[in-house]
Amino acid sequence: MTEQSNGALAHHEAPPKRRIRLTVRRAEGPNKPWRWESFDLQVDPGQNIISCLQQVAAHPVTTDGVRTTPVAYDAGCLEEVCGACTMVINGRARQSCSCLVGSVAPNDGDVITLEPMSKVPLYRDLWVDRERLFHSLWPRPGVGSDRQPVRYRRRGRGVA
Repeated sequence: MTEQSNGALAHHEAPPKRRIRLTVRRAEGPNKPWRWESFDLQVDPGQNIISCLQQVAAHPVTTDGVRTTPVAYDAGCLEEVCGACTMVINGRARQSCSCLVGSVAPNDGDVITLEPMSKVPLYRDLWVDRERLFHSLWPRPGVGSDRQPVRYRRRGRGVA
């Protein structure tokens, strides 16, 4: 709210919703044929891609009017930390929790294309097996905290 010249408070109106088309590369499972499905949505420019997928889940009807299954995807923290929601958005790997519609589809009628990451095994639709990504982070025999260089040594109660 801002103060007008007469001292009254003016209410800012929310930006108008826009229409976008969400086009998703879908597959029923690993090694299954894939297909494209599109969904027309009314969105706010500040809405993220996850919320678009939630809209599709609430009303899974394609632009052709065909009822379909909700799109499978993964999400964890929704705070740009875990990376579970990473997918290919308009040709670029991004976290769908932090990717805003206005940044990838700035105009009314724009298309947002969603695909699964291609370097990891697919479970279904946009949901992939990320175990391989995290395997290198897990301790392995011969590597781990016992093999890491010591940066701090305890002296008495404190840390030197």
